[in-house]
Amino acid sequence: MESLKSPKDYIFYAYTREGYVIKGIIDTMLNNLTKDATITFDEHGVHSSCADAHSVVLVSFDLLRKNFQNYICEYRFTGNFVLKELHKTVKVVRKKDSITMYVRKDQPTKLVLVTSPQIVHDAPTSGIVSSESVIFSLSEPIVHSSIDSYEYPYTMSSSNFQKVAKKMASTIKGDNVDLHIQGTTYVRFYCTNGINESMSEFGTKADTSGADGAAAMYKGRFYTTMFGNLLKLQALAKELKIYAPVRNNKHPVKIEVNAGGLGTLSIYLKSCECIDTEKHPGTHHTAKGKKKL
Repeated sequence: MESLKSPKDYIFYAYTREGYVIKGIIDTMLNNLTKDATITFDEHGVHSSCADAHSVVLVSFDLLRKNFQNYICEYRFTGNFVLKELHKTVKVVRKKDSITMYVRKDQPTKLVLVTSPQIVHDAPTSGIVSSESVIFSLSEPIVHSSIDSYEYPYTMSSSNFQKVAKKMASTIKGDNVDLHIQGTTYVRFYCTNGINESMSEFGTKADTSGADGAAAMYKGRFYTTMFGNLLKLQALAKELKIYAPVRNNKHPVKIEVNAGGLGTLSIYLKSCECIDTEKHPGTHHTAKGKKKL
């Protein structure tokens, strides 16, 4: 493994014991985006906010400098990466592996990722140190308008979310998922293929007709593939948070997980209604579509 002996030789250098987090983020980006992604490296950490080709899914993450065991970044730069090439660098990463990432000054468009087995009491466990690299092009960061129209989320176990998403995407194989969210207390997923159906409820639904201050019920329809593409989130955290937008047809639903101890990963999903509203401003549609992303 390349150690940080001469900091002046590097534009960027970061070491984390949570190699699986880096792998999980890259897996999620590959599953949800198309061909490439832009990632920014700066004095505060590693960041990205990228949409798919249809501008229907947005993947955003912030890995904070303070959470890495070692981190330097001489100046801010943004790289455009081919996701399949970036994914190759982490294919062999296991749960307890550490990762060192660096860009040397003599190779300013080459990101190297070194995977190492976990070290316990100064003695590494069995495993092979592997080094992979990916060439990137320097680019300007893509700026997406901030999305902050959310209140408090419903929190559920990521294993339950994975089971629901897998059943809807792989077993039922319906085109759409109807998602209901009521504040911090209730969430429901419903999917049908016209013959079989699946409905999974979590929490307790409150009566919104009374004066007890119960949160309004959010209702949105989504393409089933969106949830099928999020199966890898369980590897990052035991829980995930689902945020309903305050304005139903104006903003996407947000799903957020802790990226291990490094930061956060957020995925924004536009409902069919939100997509139709953007396509037909000033009108109100409910999509029944069979279009798949």
